[in-house]
Amino acid sequence: MRKFFKIGAIAFLFASIGCNSAKQVTSKENENTTMETAKELIGKGYLEAELVNNNTSKGIGCSTVIKLVNSKSNELLDPINIDEKYPELKNSKIWVKYTSLRMKNRCEEARPVTIVDIKKREE
Repeated sequence: MRKFFKIGAIAFLFASIGCNSAKQVTSKENENTTMETAKELIGKGYLEAELVNNNTSKGIGCSTVIKLVNSKSNELLDPINIDEKYPELKNSKIWVKYTSLRMKNRCEEARPVTIVDIKKREE
């Protein structure tokens, strides 16, 4: 009986020492998750762009367009799912991830896309 008690006490001691489940979060980890570098975002499929109010458009449905920054021909995108979703990003620099749509264009100068994700670009 005494031997069983010693083994139980030792097992409890090792279990309590080895099972430290509290994770320590450092401030460096928090900085890395909030501020992703441009290289990481490009690697994840994001593109540099500007979200622009397009009041001069002849099309009915493209009041907001996305202008890709590094494209050769200043390509414009017509995001079909952005109107009320990101009001704080109007007329700002962004990182955008999108997929092209096979549908009729709503405006002449921009092609329709659906937005997968948007992040505000800090510069």
